Amino acid sequence: LVRTRFNTCGGQRAWIPANLLEKQCKDPEEIRRFSIRKNIDEIEEAFATVSKKKENTSELVALRSAIAKELVETEEEFCSDLRYVVDNYLKHMDLATTPKEIREMKEPLFGNFKEISEFHNSVLIEGLKYYAEEHPNQIGKAFLRLERDFDQHTRYCQSEQEAQKLLAVNEQVRRYFEDYGASIDDDKSLTE
Repeated sequence: LVRTRFNTCGGQRAWIPANLLEKQCKDPEEIRRFSIRKNIDEIEEAFATVSKKKENTSELVALRSAIAKELVETEEEFCSDLRYVVDNYLKHMDLATTPKEIREMKEPLFGNFKEISEFHNSVLIEGLKYYAEEHPNQIGKAFLRLERDFDQHTRYCQSEQEAQKLLAVNEQVRRYFEDYGASIDDDKSLTE
């Protein structure tokens, strides 16, 4: 995951790994994806800075529209990746031809991944598209209105480390998914 950040030198954008932007903590009560409201405030602050420097409001409108468009495109790519995992791995876990020992690992490995995929592919992307096309200056509202829906990511993130550990420790499961990934020409491993 990456987040777009603005610098103070001419409004250029740079990609930064999300883990550098997220608060790292061990306390399960504090584990949450970063605050949507805080990020929206930061973006609005960046726009305020840009708008003070820009004489021409059409430049600001164009910048805002470009950022909204890029956000939608990035979310569409992410949705495609989520669908790929659901279609090629989760559905495979339910097949009778999949060994029972592997099928039993579906919940520990994937948790609520399917629900997260459905949320991104049906709810979030539609909200982002609406605001990007109709009201790019209000695109943050898509996140604010869906704030509680992002809580499902917390559950997934809390169990993700255990799933990674399971793949590292259980050689049978790891080897099965390596072989399966190769059979479907997946260029990434399940741990990615």
